[in-house]
Amino acid sequence: MLSADGTPLKRSLARALRVQKMRALMLIAPLLIFVLVTFIAPIVDMLFRSVENQIVSNTLPRTVASLSDWDASQEGAPGEEVFESFYYDLFIAAEAKEHTRLGSRLNYEQTGLSSLFRGSGRSVDDIGEDQIDALEDLNEVWEDEAFWYELMTGGPNSAPTAEPLDMQRRLLETLTGDTFSGDVGYLPGSAITQILPRTVNQYSAFALFTVVAEEDVVAEEEPWEAVKVALIQELQAGADLSDYDGPGAEELRAAQEMLADQPAIAFKEAFLEMDEDWGENANWRTIQTYSPEFTSGYFLNAVDMQKGIDGAEARPENQQIYIMLFQRTLFMSLMICGACILLGYPVAYLLSNLPMRTANLLMILVLLPFWTSLLVRTSAWKVMLQQQGVI
Repeated sequence: MLSADGTPLKRSLARALRVQKMRALMLIAPLLIFVLVTFIAPIVDMLFRSVENQIVSNTLPRTVASLSDWDASQEGAPGEEVFESFYYDLFIAAEAKEHTRLGSRLNYEQTGLSSLFRGSGRSVDDIGEDQIDALEDLNEVWEDEAFWYELMTGGPNSAPTAEPLDMQRRLLETLTGDTFSGDVGYLPGSAITQILPRTVNQYSAFALFTVVAEEDVVAEEEPWEAVKVALIQELQAGADLSDYDGPGAEELRAAQEMLADQPAIAFKEAFLEMDEDWGENANWRTIQTYSPEFTSGYFLNAVDMQKGIDGAEARPENQQIYIMLFQRTLFMSLMICGACILLGYPVAYLLSNLPMRTANLLMILVLLPFWTSLLVRTSAWKVMLQQQGVI
């Protein structure tokens, strides 16, 4: 059979049905979009946040990498390498004011970490103070902003390299969530980068933060203490300056000779002097346990459990509150439901058998509480049912 336009009737009906379905879809599309945006999307976001845990790895990237090989089952804190990585991570996090956020997050898992991070962030720039003072006493140029800038750029005749700057740019953007793009008026020299890579990396982070976050000129600002600590470490480790003839060559050789008689910076000892809690195994175990980008810790907390060395484990008894609250809530719900049934059926039976006028009056009394503010009703029940209340 054919339709009026010569198209097979079956095909014509199918096309008409498709058009009707599309019209129906277009009619409900605004409501569907509204539900997706206001209901589904927040639920998906909430579910993602319930397992998302990137703050640890974003704030302490070097520390997380160093802790990956640490055996948390051993007593005490990790070794010097971890504390060294932690120093550089904490220093820049403190400059960016991100260390307190990390401390607050980890404090949910280990009580006391919030104050530990906050206090250490204020004192981290004191680490290596003796060696820095010795360096600056040797030659005042180590306090000169222009000298540092020329040293790190390698002078006008040095070939620049953007790799250290780009790497630190990515780290800062990950740490703060801000954009550190644009020209900062600084590119490290390739020669000095090969000799002092750690110092160049720290100076690059300093330059980016100085120009982008603080809107200052890098050549006019004295570098962070972390830059000088990195330089001291590399010079004491025997950086090869034999073929270097760029800016600051003589000063670097003199500093290396002087630092040979200075003790190496003991990061672990410095942190333990700062706060003895850094020697607690539990604090470092918490950082290691919650270093992955995704975690089940939030869900475990909801059932009075926690992540341990060997997986999920029960929390200490003095911290187990959620199961008790769930049980209490379930008990109260069942009691209230039963009470409503016991009281509701007799009242309903009474209303159905009374004269209409009396039944209407009683119905008004039944409905009257629903016209009362929820806050007022809740407060009234609290007054009546609390331990020293009316009932």
